[in-house]
Amino acid sequence: LIGSKDDDFVSSIIVGTNRQNPVRDEQFWALRPFMKSLEEYSRNLEPEEVIFLERRDNQYRNQEVERTRVMQPSVLMKAVAACLLFQPQRAARDYRGILAEYEAKIFLDEHDVRIYHAVAYLYYRMEFLWRNQKVESEYKTFRYYILAAIGLWASEGKPIFSQKKARIAKISESIITLAKSEEDLKGSIMAAVGILEHRLGEMGVSNQEKVRDTIRSESFSSTFRERAMAAI
Repeated sequence: LIGSKDDDFVSSIIVGTNRQNPVRDEQFWALRPFMKSLEEYSRNLEPEEVIFLERRDNQYRNQEVERTRVMQPSVLMKAVAACLLFQPQRAARDYRGILAEYEAKIFLDEHDVRIYHAVAYLYYRMEFLWRNQKVESEYKTFRYYILAAIGLWASEGKPIFSQKKARIAKISESIITLAKSEEDLKGSIMAAVGILEHRLGEMGVSNQEKVRDTIRSESFSSTFRERAMAAI
């Protein structure tokens, strides 16, 4: 039995004692140094912007934190795939599939933690609007497309991680500013929803199950991206 309050030591023990269990292998990425840096940055901001990245199961269970601000890395990974890589059609997959496909592109040591925090905060604010019934709950189906649209608009459609650090910092700031403004965020959500509903209407897709299947297609995502960029 090992007891410690040192998070880094705890992480090393988790990795060292669980390698024999293949079921947990996909969780080890959350213990990387970058994830530790992101966690520290995100929980030490001004109160309104704080996000608690839960790198270990039940990490904040015995701490007095706002539960709605606690985000699991698997949730953040999906949001990042949608908002920063513009891949909303793939974000709905099991996060292990996303990790396998994009492991070499996201959560890298040289990346700026601010852009990841911005996505986490944006996701939190969108959930806030749904939770408080300020945006129709039916639009939750489109959450990854909404994230993709906001990422596209903030970056003007250019690959985010290939841009200079100063530009990435500005994109981060613009996402945070948008997320903080309830009216502006609602406006962006409805703009993205409008593009989605128009395209689905053109295709004659209205059944909820068919909608879910349709928005996971590469062709639908490609058309959405073109129309989102045209809306800038």
